[in-house]
Amino acid sequence: MRRLTIALAATAMLSPVSAQQLSAETDQAMWCATAITLLDAMGVYPDSAPDAIAMSRLWLQPAFREFDRLGLSEDAVAALVSSYNDELSMQLPDYLVSSDPDALRLDINACIEM
Repeated sequence: MRRLTIALAATAMLSPVSAQQLSAETDQAMWCATAITLLDAMGVYPDSAPDAIAMSRLWLQPAFREFDRLGLSEDAVAALVSSYNDELSMQLPDYLVSSDPDALRLDINACIEM
């Protein structure tokens, strides 16, 4: 019963976010910013690539402009950020082990070569 209550609460929290339709550009921006941040935190962000913090900020700027345009609350944005973290926390380890680009939903190289 407790799990059901938690699941319903989580669904209610996420409903306003999932009701909003993010553009493909915003999705890519959030995905890339999250991927770069996680790669850097894991210590595997390429030394030859542009600065990870600067790249993340470049990707986040258009995403947060879109969030403002959509009128998303801080809680809704936090839920989105968490969902991208969850997604990439599962995908990146597989990619790092296999080097298979199909392990990732988007092209990581496009994120770094922005």
